[in-house]
Amino acid sequence: MEMCKYNFLPKFEQLQAIYYLSRGKDVFVHLRTGFGKSLIYTLFPYVCDALRSSPNNDCRSSIVVLISPLISLMDDQMAKMAERGIHSVKLTDLKDRQVEDLRRGKSNIKIALLSPEAFTSLTVRETLRELKEHIVCVAIDEAHCVLQWGRDFRSAYNELKDIRALMMAGLPITALTATANCKTMNYITAKLDMEGCIVIKSSTNRPNIFYKVCILPNCQGDDDQLFQSCFGFVVEQLLQHNDKADKVIIYCTSTNDCATIYEFFENALGSNIYDNANQLLVNMYVKVMDDRTKKDIIAKFTKPDGPLRVVVCSSAFGLGVDCPNVRTVVHFKFPDTLMQFVQESGRVGRDGEASKSLLFVGGREF
Repeated sequence: MEMCKYNFLPKFEQLQAIYYLSRGKDVFVHLRTGFGKSLIYTLFPYVCDALRSSPNNDCRSSIVVLISPLISLMDDQMAKMAERGIHSVKLTDLKDRQVEDLRRGKSNIKIALLSPEAFTSLTVRETLRELKEHIVCVAIDEAHCVLQWGRDFRSAYNELKDIRALMMAGLPITALTATANCKTMNYITAKLDMEGCIVIKSSTNRPNIFYKVCILPNCQGDDDQLFQSCFGFVVEQLLQHNDKADKVIIYCTSTNDCATIYEFFENALGSNIYDNANQLLVNMYVKVMDDRTKKDIIAKFTKPDGPLRVVVCSSAFGLGVDCPNVRTVVHFKFPDTLMQFVQESGRVGRDGEASKSLLFVGGREF
């Protein structure tokens, strides 16, 4: 724990997962958002080093392969690991010398990240074969994406089960998610060839979150009146508190809704949409934006004292966004699935403080 700069004791479920992985067991981890699932795979290589070491041989060669769904999420994970002194790298960025150092056990890298698509690369598979003696675990982060995305437009998720054929016999796999019912879990474990795995779960109840369903009023096509009834409280907070207003995420089901709601804030706030340093207090985040803009928005929103207080967004603003002090998540219309709603509403109140999840739906939809 000291090597990873963790200044707290692990929870029972975290230790339980690490124990079973060290015994070579596959582990399905279903723990609520903000629980600390990442500690399992970041701590595990250090545990393996300790178990492999002897008085005459200080082993430091254990590596965890972390499969992550988004580049932005990988960047965020690597930044957080760097803060704790944990060396990580994207497997696709490894140079020949780094691979050789890893193969010889002469590297400090503990986590190697890749996307499902990168795993289909012959070059990446050859690198995994070269490092297989040092790879102690494969971790599938945000494992619900195996079901959510693997069926439709990211077929690479369906190939992840082949990773066992490249590794040493008995290599454990852990799949981690905050969003999985029994049906979802069974689908994921079957796709990853994890039948019979150890399941570690705890209550996903978040007692600090107040959930409220609100029926959208009939405003006879007047969008300004509709949005004022939904988001007027956010406007008031921004006018009163500027860059000290509570942080709010507003999820929309379409890019068009994102644009019209953002336009509402522009009109309602006028010049007050900027703070005293001329930084935006409200911004929009949608899939079609370039990566640089997306990173800038995430950085400004997740920074504790950052200026950005409200993000109007599509579901693209979710994975990889770890901001503990979000006070309100608003869903303008119901998302595609209940699983998506649970995942997105879980972005609120990660610091344990009282927070709200508001769902605005039409009467028929409700």
